[in-house]
Amino acid sequence: MTGHPFRNIRSCRARAAALLARAADPANLALVARRIARTYWLFALALIPWIVYLAVVLPRRDFAEQYRLSWIGFDLALAVVLARTAYLANLRDPRVLLPANAAGALLIADAWFDITTADSRTAALAALASALLLELPIAALSLLIARRTLRNIGRGPAPGDPDSHRPRTPAQPPADAAAREQARPSG
Repeated sequence: MTGHPFRNIRSCRARAAALLARAADPANLALVARRIARTYWLFALALIPWIVYLAVVLPRRDFAEQYRLSWIGFDLALAVVLARTAYLANLRDPRVLLPANAAGALLIADAWFDITTADSRTAALAALASALLLELPIAALSLLIARRTLRNIGRGPAPGDPDSHRPRTPAQPPADAAAREQARPSG
């Protein structure tokens, strides 16, 4: 074996850090928002055939009376949350943090229950692969979107932001005591 075993992981981390740095650049914010929106629309739309598939193949009754309905309802809720994340990301609306957090939580729960309710080794391996390749990375992206949005609330729009005319967040209070004193109404 040649090379360091973690070289590829380090290289992936470096590439991810470079992508995040470019995404944080105010000049790229609109492009990043559009790409995130398109990606989440794709995730939401991809769930539709999956939901139809589940409606056909899941047993009408397993351990729960409404087993099929439970999974179909769960995946429908997930599709709605992903679509809402896409919609708000496209608008660059700070409220995107709400459906993004919900998407992260639902995807983690989906991965957990897919793995733990698998009825065979093959099904468990397929669920694990799905969790590692789809659900958990999308959940991580969703939680990252929510975290970055929360961090940016209160900073206001970036300079040169084409949407800078739209108010996004409440004004921040002055930072120091002198500024607070000046801001206090006289009377």
